[in-house]
This record gives sequence, structure tokens and C-alpha cells, in this order.
Amino acid sequence: MNERARWQQRHTLVSMIGIVLLCGMAWKAYHYTAQWARVRYAITSFTLVSQHVDTETARRMYEWLGLQQGMGKFIDPDYEHLTKMMVDTFPIVGRVSWSRYSPQSLSCSVYGVQPLCIINQQYVAGDNGKLYSIDLFTDGLRGIPELSVRRAWLDGAHFPQVYAFLSSLPRSFLALFDCVFHDPSLVVVTPKESLDLPHRCVCIIDTRSVSALPDTVTLMSMCQDDAHDAVHSFDFRFPGPPLTRCITHKELMHLQKI
Repeated sequence: MNERARWQQRHTLVSMIGIVLLCGMAWKAYHYTAQWARVRYAITSFTLVSQHVDTETARRMYEWLGLQQGMGKFIDPDYEHLTKMMVDTFPIVGRVSWSRYSPQSLSCSVYGVQPLCIINQQYVAGDNGKLYSIDLFTDGLRGIPELSVRRAWLDGAHFPQVYAFLSSLPRSFLALFDCVFHDPSLVVVTPKESLDLPHRCVCIIDTRSVSALPDTVTLMSMCQDDAHDAVHSFDFRFPGPPLTRCITHKELMHLQKI
């Protein structure tokens, strides 16, 4: 082997040794940097900020967060997974946001579902469009309006149409009227008896004709004065003046039954 070949071999060997040394130094530097970052930015504490959540639920949420920290879930937090776990554990949670205002402190902000309407005295329609068991709301239901809905429209596939109808109603609507949702093409509305109105009447609408329904005073003026014992039915689902007829109390009970 000539001198030139030996020199090339030595140069290659030295280069390989240099590369190995550089890689080792780089790995060591990365290891120390990562270790420093874990210590410097490791989450050592957390805070919980809750809105529209009762005291007992907030206490259990805080304990749950402490458990997640103890299990190491905050070392490299997967916020999407943590949010899903929290909503699964506490269904009353509507929205969760995470932030780190200081490197070592994790802040969890929880926003509880706001009750929009009581359904069939068993469920609560939340402001996020979902349906919940009434038992989940330990307080805050006083003054919440009620709506009767045919059971077939309470599953996950159909309830969005009920929620869209609810969202379209004026705020005072369910305070003035009893409302029975049979399906989007048949909604039965009657003025509340507590108004002590001089006549009984029932209105039939669909989800598109809510705005055609007049106020209770106008409804009473539309009733026939010579039929005090009758129930006046007004159908607003078609163009033009409402279809009017008198029905029996039995027919009224049938319309209001879900």
C-alpha cells in the first residue's frame, strides 16, 4: 500500500472518529438541554377557573386535575385528550380551555353548560345544542321554561332540529305559551292558563311559521264571542289568514299529547 492510500485511510478514520465524537457531544448537549427544560418548564402547580359550575362539581374537578397531575399527565400535556377526558368525566362541562401564564403553572378554565329549556320534565337542553339529564343540574333551573317534545325527536340525530326551533323562539315565547313539539311540521301552542284569558284557543304552527303567531291579546280578539265554551283552533302553517275552526276539549287533549 503506497503512502497516498495510507494517508487516505488515516484521514477517513479520523473523520469517522470526529463525527462520532461530535454526535456524542450533540446528544449530550441535547440531553442536558432537555433536562434543563423539563426542570425549568415542568408543571408543578395548576389552577382551576370555573364558570356556571356548582361548588361541589368544581371541587370534584379540582380533585380530578390533581389526580391527572399525580399520574404524570401534565409532564407533556395532550390538551385535546385531557379535554375529552374531562368532558367524559363531567358531562356538564360545555367548554374547556388550557393556558400557561407562568412556565410552571397550568391554568384550566371550565365553562359549564347553560340550561336553555327543560324538556318533558326529564331533560335539559343546553346552550351548546345537546340534551342532558335533569339530574345533572343541581341548581339554576328555577325560571327555566319548559317544552314538551315527542320522544322520537330526542335522540342525537333528531334533537338538533328541536334545538334549532328553540333557538328561533323569542325569549318570552315559552313564558307566555305552552308548547308541544310533535315534529317540525306540527307544533301545538296554547296560551298559558295563568293568564286567565276569556277564551280557550290552540294554535298549530311549524318550525317555519313561528313568526306568524300573534300575541295573546290578538288571539283572544280572533276568537268568536258566541262560543265561550268552545276551543278555537288556528292553523298558521299555510299562506294567508289562519285556518280557523272550533274543536272539542277531547281534540285539544289529543293535540297536546306527546
